[in-house]
Formats: sequence, C-alpha cells, structure tokens
Amino acid sequence: MNKSYHALPTLNLQGPCFPTQPIELPPIIHIDDPATTTFVSFERHRAPIISTYRSLGDARAEMELFNLPVLLVTDVDKHVIGIITREDILGEKPVKLSQEKRIPRSEIEVEMVMTPIREVHVIEDSDLTHAKVGHIIQTLREVNQHTLLVKKDDKIHGYFSVSIISNQLDTVIADVLSNALSIAQLQHDLHA
Repeated sequence: MNKSYHALPTLNLQGPCFPTQPIELPPIIHIDDPATTTFVSFERHRAPIISTYRSLGDARAEMELFNLPVLLVTDVDKHVIGIITREDILGEKPVKLSQEKRIPRSEIEVEMVMTPIREVHVIEDSDLTHAKVGHIIQTLREVNQHTLLVKKDDKIHGYFSVSIISNQLDTVIADVLSNALSIAQLQHDLHA
C-alpha cells in the first residue's frame, strides 16, 4: 500500500518564546489547603518505577537523580508489586539483611528490602474530592507510613509523601507521624 504524506505548514517565530513547563506542585501550602496541592499525580509526572532485580545502589541513584522519595517496584510484566522508599534504602533493613545473609550491601536487590504491595496502605482517588492536607497527614500518621499511594480504578494514580508535604509546609512533620505532636499542635505551630 503506497501512502503519500504531505508536509505540515510551518511558520517563523516573530520573537522569543518560552517552552511549556510541566505542572509542578506549589512551593508553599497550608494544612487547610486541598490535599491535591501536594499530590504527585502520574497524569502529570512519570511514575517512578524500578525492577525487582535492580540493586539498592541503582534505586538510590534513581531517587537522588530525580529527587524522589519513593519508587514503585514492578515485576517483569510491569505490575506494581511493592514500593521502596529512602528509609528502606538508608535505614536498618539493608544492614540487617547484609548481616543475616552474610552478603555485601552491593548485592542486595530491591526485592529484598521493598515493602510488598499487600502491606502498603492505599486510598481511593474519589476520597480526595474534599480532603485537606491535614487529612493526608492524619492518614499517614494512622497507617504509620511515609508514603501514601492513591488508586484510581485499577491503577496506581499517584502518591503523597511526608518529605514533599514537609517541604511544602516548610516544617518537618515527622514528629506528627511519631505521635510526638498532634495535628492540632502542628496547625498551631504553623500559624504561630
């Protein structure tokens, strides 16, 4: 089948122009702002994925290169089977594993320290309609996680992260997660 293609019309720019920029999260938020102001949506950002067989060094490099707090761990069919966070890589999990299995840290693979998807708390996208940043912080506190995945239909739609929320609130919210500080105290400190 012989198809013919025609050239598309072209034009000359008459002055300087700017490139399109991706939608970014706002730099500063407040606890009463809509939760979506701190939500990392995979409709606007590439989903951060890594394969199970990759090394912790690879995962750390990927996180540092793109400033990511979490990677979705996928199997050979690209199904999400878990997550790996900075805490998983830099915390005590790899140290214990290295000691127990008597293997060097460089041989530890992502699958060995990831959190399986069945242990990860996920919320529905539809629950975000009226949710505020404070609701997300309280949910993270109750489930004792630093990352909260969001599901839409049958897909992982995005996530919330303690580190991103902390940066946007310009305060460390880790004390809230460890129950050393209540949401009310955090809100008071933010408005003080």
